[in-house]
Amino acid sequence: GEGETIYGVNTGFGKLASVRINGDSLALLQKNLVRSHAAGIGEPLPANIVRLMMALK
Repeated sequence: GEGETIYGVNTGFGKLASVRINGDSLALLQKNLVRSHAAGIGEPLPANIVRLMMALK
């Protein structure tokens, strides 16, 4: 419900799990979470290859 504390949604992660994130920063928290898990190596693939990979997924 409204005002409920939910781990990783409106709190920090790991050792910061007890830190409540204010409402103005929630979207940034979620965006940074996704970015922190993004990884890649090498040159970007051509767009047609990426489209094919997405279609096969």
